[in-house]
Amino acid sequence: MLVWRNRDGDVDHAAVTLGGGYALHKPSQGWMSPTKVLKVVEVRRSGAAPGLTLQRYQIVN
Repeated sequence: MLVWRNRDGDVDHAAVTLGGGYALHKPSQGWMSPTKVLKVVEVRRSGAAPGLTLQRYQIVN
């Protein structure tokens, strides 16, 4: 899981990595915004914004 946090440490955005270099990404919270499967490199680039920090987590069941 990729998580972007703002300067206060709050979650600003997230995406789920699928393996093979791909991630499930929804660019906005609006219902009309489609969910996309993109390369992780593209998702990282699209989520980058001044003041945001990217963290990566592993989901374990």
